[in-house]
Amino acid sequence: MKSGAGEITVHFLIRNEECFIGPAIRSILPMASRVMVYDTGSTDQTLEIVSSIQDEKIKLVRKEGSSRQDLTLYRNEMMDRTETEWAMLVDGDEVYPSHAVERIREGIRKIPSSVDRIVLGRRHFVRSLNYISRTDRIGRIFRTQRVRFFLKDDWYQTAVLREDSSVTFKKVPSTVFQKDVHFFHFQFFRRSSRDSELGNRRAWRRAPFPVFPYFGPWPEGIKLDGAVDRMTPTFLMGWARMNGCLLGGWFRQKIRKILHKLRGAPPVPGGIQ
Repeated sequence: MKSGAGEITVHFLIRNEECFIGPAIRSILPMASRVMVYDTGSTDQTLEIVSSIQDEKIKLVRKEGSSRQDLTLYRNEMMDRTETEWAMLVDGDEVYPSHAVERIREGIRKIPSSVDRIVLGRRHFVRSLNYISRTDRIGRIFRTQRVRFFLKDDWYQTAVLREDSSVTFKKVPSTVFQKDVHFFHFQFFRRSSRDSELGNRRAWRRAPFPVFPYFGPWPEGIKLDGAVDRMTPTFLMGWARMNGCLLGGWFRQKIRKILHKLRGAPPVPGGIQ
């Protein structure tokens, strides 16, 4: 490798992410040796926002195609162009708190050479900065020379070993990175003034049940419009209503998945694991 051990190149593969792309990029700059931003046809202010961040680490590339096959091709192209030991995938609506960035930067050098995939904690804000999901786990950092991406069933991307594509993400040697380290995800928020152009690529997601009250600390660079910093009777009632609605949606989604499976339809799309 041309770069030192433990260094990270951050990969953004984006389209129409004007609401959060600025904070997302700025949040990871302190731990990134390089930031690759592949834009696949934004029609909002995304390109202008990325270009306005003056940092020599950032490399912006414009692409035309945006099919699932195209996106997998771009993922692998980014891996091929990465010269650091690690590649880290960040979506345009994922923001890292400063303490998590510092812990990742310090801890990545201690990862054993046998590990090729690092799993991070993820918490979803749900329609408000005061409602948050429990922490789930997702693979976000990959050893550059060992991992590529594969489009499974022409539907969703999965990480595989370069030398043996039959070894999928469930078998790729992995570790959970310090369980209290997590990032924030804004997938249940409006992410662009042009969200409607992306159709089902965003509409398929369903908010998790249950959600919990959250009163900070919030990620840096995020506008706190409407957020409150303590429990009130009004907030308590709103929280109960929110979970009631989500519980009903959870049951409906389970029924749809069962019917979906019985009909033999393709699986519901998902992100990289």
